[in-house]
Amino acid sequence: MKATYPHAVGEPHRSSPPYRARATSCLTRVDGVWVASLEVAADLTAALREGLVREARAGAAGARRDDLKGLVFDYVTSERFAQHVRGVVETAARMRASLEKERTGLQRGWAERDEQISGLVAELACVYGELAGRGTDLPPIAALELSPVGLPQPA
Repeated sequence: MKATYPHAVGEPHRSSPPYRARATSCLTRVDGVWVASLEVAADLTAALREGLVREARAGAAGARRDDLKGLVFDYVTSERFAQHVRGVVETAARMRASLEKERTGLQRGWAERDEQISGLVAELACVYGELAGRGTDLPPIAALELSPVGLPQPA
């Protein structure tokens, strides 16, 4: 916000036009101290205030960020966080054990069915062989035919 004070002290006069610093305005440094004429004092005060407010806000934002970092660090190094991590790991281990148990059960079931199917095919081959051995004219079944060892089977 730009100050519009026509003089150094007091409220601006509503009827006067906005203050414009003149080129001859005086702002000098005397023995390490900045000295301003009354003509520029209001503008200088407004500029300094704006700068201080900006710096204070930036500092507060940095402090909040540092506070947040500290809070995150404190949480990550706390026993509560460690308990949560242990809980997640234990749950994953239980899930893995359950999956392995299920896999073992399914493999056992697949093995049983594979044996049943192999037995079924073997029984069917026996029936086919017995019928073929009695002189019946059965059509050939490729899956039941012997293939010569080491030679590729015809497609």
